[in-house]
Amino acid sequence: MTSRTLLLLAALVGLGASEFVLPCYFANYAQYRQGIGRFVPENYQAGLCTHIFFGYATINPDYSIAVPSDPASDLTRNNVTGLYGRVNNLKNKQPGLKTVLSFGGQGTESWKFSRVVADATRRGSFISTALELVKSYGFDGIDISWFYPTTADKSNFATFIKELKAAAGDLLVTATVSGHLNIAQNSYDGVALAASLDYVNVQSFDYAGPWNRFVGLTSPLFDPNGMSVSYILNAYNNLGFNKSQILLGVTAVGPTWFLDNPNFVGVGSSGQPLTAYPYSNTNGYAAYYEVCNIVVQSHRYWQTPQQVPFIVFGSLWFSYEDASSIAVKMQFVREQGYGGAFLSNLDFDDFSGQCAGRQRYPLATAMKNGLFSAAPTPKPSGSPVTQAPAPTQKPIPAFVCPGNGYFSDPTDCSRYFYCSNGQAYPFVCPLNTWWSESRQGCFTAQYVVCFQKSALEQKLELQ
Repeated sequence: MTSRTLLLLAALVGLGASEFVLPCYFANYAQYRQGIGRFVPENYQAGLCTHIFFGYATINPDYSIAVPSDPASDLTRNNVTGLYGRVNNLKNKQPGLKTVLSFGGQGTESWKFSRVVADATRRGSFISTALELVKSYGFDGIDISWFYPTTADKSNFATFIKELKAAAGDLLVTATVSGHLNIAQNSYDGVALAASLDYVNVQSFDYAGPWNRFVGLTSPLFDPNGMSVSYILNAYNNLGFNKSQILLGVTAVGPTWFLDNPNFVGVGSSGQPLTAYPYSNTNGYAAYYEVCNIVVQSHRYWQTPQQVPFIVFGSLWFSYEDASSIAVKMQFVREQGYGGAFLSNLDFDDFSGQCAGRQRYPLATAMKNGLFSAAPTPKPSGSPVTQAPAPTQKPIPAFVCPGNGYFSDPTDCSRYFYCSNGQAYPFVCPLNTWWSESRQGCFTAQYVVCFQKSALEQKLELQ
């Protein structure tokens, strides 16, 4: 295929000809989420990403070979195409798309990797079986998502990656690495790894989370008082990676807290991590599609020094990415000459258009537009906050949970609550739908009797 043909195909899917890359991760376990949370390869929208990183393959119990983590669904058997085949079939929808099989992730214990890389025989066996799996299903590369090497693994990891690259030939070889400075400096031999890796995918987020008992920002671009995206990317450059190898990581999951005092909402205010939302299913976190409809009924603040937003909904506090913060990050990538950016969890973007506006993949689309269209960065909206002020929105009456499960909001038919152990977590139905207590879901008007207009409808009437 000629370079002219490749440029034409890239233009047809909307990515254009660019030196930047935009990989998107999703994992095999996303298929097991229920309802609107279930994500499979066919949910991918052609033209969003330059690469699909599919996770996660793993290491067998005796630490000698690479194996699928879910062979029943990953592999093609009895003429039933498995997930590996279905991921690579996406190339038919998007010519020029590259696919990469990722090994590791949260489901592979760090010590298993330690045992593999420490022994030459195990390294060789793992590399050969991993590449056999990659090649047999038509992947274009291999990613090592080891969370995370220790100082004792530093030299062995560099040797492992060197041997992997030598065996991989023309296949892409990448590594997903920590966004925290102490791990970056102590666990990675930057000069040695840079000689073997095509890209290093920096998890430049999780700078605040449920381990803190005060609210904070998950991915500040700049921060004069702490860790930030710009700081960690520069640190990897200083470790020996070329800027063109370094990819900025964006997450579609954000930390969540219940404020101890709703009169103090600024960064640093005290709070407790929320229990898990039903789809992301992790205490102290929520997926973008679990909170995006809350945004229109919340008070949104913009942190100017850090270039990121947060929202407050009564006593609930959310740090998250939106189109404005992503646009600023993509402009930073372009101006600084980094290799691109990756979305760490495409399956937590609003892939089905549940949010107000019904746009599918708003976060991935913002990344694509920011990297490849070079459009002017939109001016961020929202109230700037630099300290903990009193909230300006009207107080929201406390909802008393009648039990565990899903319940209607008695004041607004477009809202409902998920109750767990007496604590209520708000949800908002997609635009033009209302919550049905009997059907336990959001439906259009003909299926729901509603006596209260939604807060969004009332807000629009006042405009």
